[in-house]
Amino acid sequence: MDRSAFDLAETVRYSGDLKYDSVASSRGVERLRNIFRHSGLLVSPQITPGIYSALSDALQNLGILELTPDAFVYSSPEVNASCFLGDEADFIISMSSSLVTLMKQDELSFVIGHELGHFLLNHSEEILEKDELRTLRVKRAREISADRIGMIACGSLETAVRAMMKTVSGLPSELIRFDISYFASQAAALKEDKFNDYAASATHPSILIRTRALINFANYFNGDRFEFLARKEQLDKMIEADFRKHIDGCIVRALELQDRENEFWRFAAACLENGKFSKGDQDKVKSEFGDGMLEKLLNLLRDRPVNEVREIVSQNLHRFT
Repeated sequence: MDRSAFDLAETVRYSGDLKYDSVASSRGVERLRNIFRHSGLLVSPQITPGIYSALSDALQNLGILELTPDAFVYSSPEVNASCFLGDEADFIISMSSSLVTLMKQDELSFVIGHELGHFLLNHSEEILEKDELRTLRVKRAREISADRIGMIACGSLETAVRAMMKTVSGLPSELIRFDISYFASQAAALKEDKFNDYAASATHPSILIRTRALINFANYFNGDRFEFLARKEQLDKMIEADFRKHIDGCIVRALELQDRENEFWRFAAACLENGKFSKGDQDKVKSEFGDGMLEKLLNLLRDRPVNEVREIVSQNLHRFT
């Protein structure tokens, strides 16, 4: 299979979208394909020519010329689309009837391109980290990458943002005035929220943040991959700052505390390796982690043999790895 579309996807991958090796199962995809055959409608030029054209346009714009995936439309009031991964050449796209009904053909190409982005970047649910907080951050970052690929698939920033405005609102074209600059400006009015319950649990960034990220991407990406790669770090830092301020702030702070705790237990394990906790070791802990953490370790050592303390330290290390 031609690798050019995969190479393009890797070029625009957002830096927070960490790359993992695949362990996805083709058998699982085949079972889902069979379910959709029973409960949905297979997209085809014979029965759904407009939807099929949107799919074909997205594939062509991304340079996927040797593969046409199975895409299904299923009946649902929810505005939703998904991509289910198997091996490198086996995946399924599903779209709800409500989503398809809302979108014009070029807007649907953005949605399909977004889902194709999950395929091209191997965004399997099975290969995420065990750490729930880090997993949540990666899931959100994946949406930024997929949006970039969706925009390339539909060929227009305006089309991509129209599709996102419809997705978040559920409103058809006749009820929306597509003032993209005004819509994007609403992101500037977002207040920094250190205790945002929605942001703390949502697997997708807000549409406002995604729109702002996509506008910035469009300003940096003109089709020249080498020029984009030279500026990509600057772009991704801007997006990371938005994430940290409006979405991931509470998670970042929790992860920083978690990493600091892990660093402390690693340091404690090294200090206790020779079976002693010397005055020099105590001074190091105090200097590196403060009086509170030194007292915490000294309390562990009181009335306990060193081997037992080592076991406690080891258990705490396993909590953070």
